[in-house]
Amino acid sequence: MSQNCLTCDVIIPELRDRADLLEAELRGALCMLDLVKIEQSSLVVGTIEQFIRDRDELNKTFKRLTNAQNA
Repeated sequence: MSQNCLTCDVIIPELRDRADLLEAELRGALCMLDLVKIEQSSLVVGTIEQFIRDRDELNKTFKRLTNAQNA
């Protein structure tokens, strides 16, 4: 009878659980960013444009990473 692999039985499930938790937290944060009505704020136009670009890039990166993980 072979011994159980420590990596498979202990480390990987813990990392998977931590990754799932972080993904859920990030998903929540992205949802909150999507609720921001930046166009209605009194910020400088360049700041608004940068916020929108950064939010879009973060969403694209998140989708790319989570799609790669689920593939």
